[in-house]
Amino acid sequence: MSRPLTHGGFARAAWMFGQMDPQVSPISTDVFREIAKAFWGSVEAADVSSYDGKALAAVKIQNRAYTEDSLGLCDFAWPLAYSFSKADHVGDPTLEAKLLAAVTGIAEDVLERCAERIVNQQRAIMIREGRTVPRDDFPAEVNFTEPLKPKGPMIVPGKGDKPVSPVGNILDKGKFLSMLKEYYQFRGWNTATGLPRRESLVRLDMQDVAEDLKINS
Repeated sequence: MSRPLTHGGFARAAWMFGQMDPQVSPISTDVFREIAKAFWGSVEAADVSSYDGKALAAVKIQNRAYTEDSLGLCDFAWPLAYSFSKADHVGDPTLEAKLLAAVTGIAEDVLERCAERIVNQQRAIMIREGRTVPRDDFPAEVNFTEPLKPKGPMIVPGKGDKPVSPVGNILDKGKFLSMLKEYYQFRGWNTATGLPRRESLVRLDMQDVAEDLKINS
């Protein structure tokens, strides 16, 4: 088992409390998997010990983080991925867009496009200011060489019904590279260079960014 990509925030914390005492939190492993499907794109994203589904999860988590920042929503509370009041205990992944639409009249489907534009604009600025891609998209080398050390409660959802421990795992460089290329594909970026493709920028009405980066394909 490889070192997991930790994600899930308070939803995973609620799951962990549920593992310790179901009376404290109703977020079971099955509920957590439904949360993963709704918020991170797949049931596989719930398995924190696996690389499956994590590239899409990274895209969705990153998009949501940028839109929440843009809307002035506190990261301490958002996203509302789980609910103690709903029968299925799964939060509403469209809640931010619904709030924006209610206040401004802006269509709900605009928010995701805005997130994509923010991510690509940030990417362009970082490249212009000297970020070397894809090299600088890799984590520190220590993640590929040193086993994960215990830091507080270290249980995460795995493939089965029982929690697993990520302690002692090491990030697999080959699997990370495959996952990074998958992430680039989801973003519409060149899988070899990590640069946004011109067609992706044009789709987002960002032709000026393509010109600034001298991207022709």
